[in-house]
Amino acid sequence: MSNEEKIGLAPLVVGTSKILVLGSLPGNKTIQANKTSDSEDVQENSVPKYYCSSSNRFWKVVAALQGEKTVPVEYSEKIKLLASVGIALWDVYKRALREDSLDKNIRKGEINNFSELVELLNENPGIHTIVFNGKKASKAFSEKIRYKLLAELKNRPIKFLSLPSTSGANRMKTDVLIQEWLGKLENV
Repeated sequence: MSNEEKIGLAPLVVGTSKILVLGSLPGNKTIQANKTSDSEDVQENSVPKYYCSSSNRFWKVVAALQGEKTVPVEYSEKIKLLASVGIALWDVYKRALREDSLDKNIRKGEINNFSELVELLNENPGIHTIVFNGKKASKAFSEKIRYKLLAELKNRPIKFLSLPSTSGANRMKTDVLIQEWLGKLENV
């Protein structure tokens, strides 16, 4: 994909979630996996497919949270895994220009609709922790949304955690990355 506008995905909430993981913007392989075969448009009214690149270690982290060493192949099984650990998914950016899948190349990013985030949290009162998958997501959220969200949800404690990116571009060894995520999320 060239230096074109990349469009994010709808939130994915399954079961009773307690953690909302916010990435920055889907990578090219994930964007492609969410398009219909005969169209360049993201599929409407379908379950969004997150973290589709085989180099991204997100699903390894989620499997480890459940005590599993292997990641399910079928996406429907990955969704069941998400539900079992109480994780919902979304991204900070609604759209942005990016020439590849690297966060450092995101330009002219538009943050997801604030009122949609508040609505998602109000519809899912069990979510008490927002986890940022990488520094870019954390920084963009903190600059644009964090304090406004805290003011809106003033009577609801929300914990924020910034964790290392699961992207393959992060050179942290997989076992160290998994331990970092497990260590921060085990008591959440």
